Amino acid sequence: MPPLPAIKVTVLKTLEERLRGQPRPSVLRSVENAESLAADLDPAQNYPEDWLVFRITGVRPQIDDPSLVMGEAALRDLSAFIERLTDAAKLELSQHPPEKYIPASDLCERWHISRKTLDRLRRRGLVARRVVGEDHKPRIVVPRIAAERFEQQHADELAKAAAFSRISPELEKRIIRRAEIYHRRLNCSLNAAAERIAKRFGRSHEAIRQLLKRHDEATRRVRAGDPARAIFDDDEPLTQRKRAAALRAWRWGIDLNVIARKHHRTRSAVRRAVTLARAEKLWALGESGSLEGPTGPTFQMDGAREVLLAPAPVRSGLGGSVPRDLIDVLALSREKRPPLGVEESTRLIAFHFLRHEVAQSLGEINHLHPQAERIDQIETQLRWAARLKVELVRAELRPIIETVETRTGRRAEELPARSLARLITRCLHAAGEAVDHFDPFRGGRLAGAVGLACDRVVMQELRKSPVPPVGAGRAVPKIASGTRIEDWSRTLSTWQRWLEPDARLRAAAEAGVKEGATEGAIDAETAAYLIERYGWGGAPPRTLAELGLARSMRAPAVARLDAKAHAAAMAWARAQKPVRGS
Repeated sequence: MPPLPAIKVTVLKTLEERLRGQPRPSVLRSVENAESLAADLDPAQNYPEDWLVFRITGVRPQIDDPSLVMGEAALRDLSAFIERLTDAAKLELSQHPPEKYIPASDLCERWHISRKTLDRLRRRGLVARRVVGEDHKPRIVVPRIAAERFEQQHADELAKAAAFSRISPELEKRIIRRAEIYHRRLNCSLNAAAERIAKRFGRSHEAIRQLLKRHDEATRRVRAGDPARAIFDDDEPLTQRKRAAALRAWRWGIDLNVIARKHHRTRSAVRRAVTLARAEKLWALGESGSLEGPTGPTFQMDGAREVLLAPAPVRSGLGGSVPRDLIDVLALSREKRPPLGVEESTRLIAFHFLRHEVAQSLGEINHLHPQAERIDQIETQLRWAARLKVELVRAELRPIIETVETRTGRRAEELPARSLARLITRCLHAAGEAVDHFDPFRGGRLAGAVGLACDRVVMQELRKSPVPPVGAGRAVPKIASGTRIEDWSRTLSTWQRWLEPDARLRAAAEAGVKEGATEGAIDAETAAYLIERYGWGGAPPRTLAELGLARSMRAPAVARLDAKAHAAAMAWARAQKPVRGS
């Protein structure tokens, strides 16, 4: 027995479930009313749900705020509604005389269409009943008045369906050859090739698309013993590995057209793959637990974002470069004074709130079609959180160096350069982990947690490689300028390893805004855009939507500006001679 058709319109689905249990005469009246309703519905109009119920049952329900139902959707489900009710009523074929009802097989013969085509027409407003034949099997019958009305309203469509002929084996071979040519010479996707071929051979787009899909699927199944290759193998969804490669290329400023040619995809397909790869990174971040941290009662309050992210320390003094030379790091630690308690507290609360907000937002991302604008917003929040974390750790440089000196028993300048660089780097990351877990709502200062974390790190390092004592007659080592440490401002947070742009991008932007910029550097406007985009000038990073709003630009225009700025900066960076030790 073929399955009953499903009903998608909620009001019709609910009404059908309620009417099924009523007496047969009541069900038949509702069926007849529904058949009459099909003649009056306009697909382009919207109808209140209480009016639809009234037309079918004769009783208007009391609904304070009735929702609207599209006429097209109601027409699509009316036949299913009637078929399900007549099936529940166990109506017999003998109760439907030929002068009033036409069996489905006779109607197919009259219109010269297939049964599949008739099934599609029943979803276009052709209502039918489901009855039981003499052999106790279900039959579909169509009221003659409904069939004649549909025939008048859709004469052209029925004529086209009647003229349809199946694709012969010879025509199928021609279509396959044509698809191979379009793909090889014009780099057409399966869908684009099907559209061209459909116009050329006077066939429907969907019929050609399905034919090409069947051909490629059959070819893949026998490929082990057949050298033939599916035409549109490259049209299969990009694997996670290829999506990640496309994402890396996109972040390096490579034009989407170049990436599309590399992967034999359209520009829009690559853009979707890049967006999905970005979403996959975010989902993995959420699963890793890196976004877990202390939360406060204010996080759930209305307007929490406007309040917690508004203080000046949260929106200024961010994104400054960190010293890379060991001598400069030590000099900065000597100059640093303990941060103000209110400044430290507001930055910590904002940091934890941004992570909390990102964790909440990850569940809202559509897993099949993630929105690029939403992804950009979440990524920008993560960059902002990273900028806050860098400033929190930068403020703790003094206690970090003091912990190293206390445990080693020497001034930092007297330690072997490589050992000191390793110790400081590990301590900086330990301080970053302390920031992740420090709860500002319980009081206290961050310095205590950072000191304990660094103390553990230094003791571990000293157990592995003790510092040699300075005895009589032994020279005390002095650190020379030129010993460099990693750019820890790019690695403190887990997400920075894949979210931060190429380091050369910042070098290009700083060269562009610097007074007396190097000849050939990017223009000042492009450099200012990049600094504003990534939050390297003191203010928080900004989304593309925010940058477009500030410049009165639409989304496509600001996306082109963004791509152009990245490409220009990377072109400048590639033209520079590498600096040894950078």
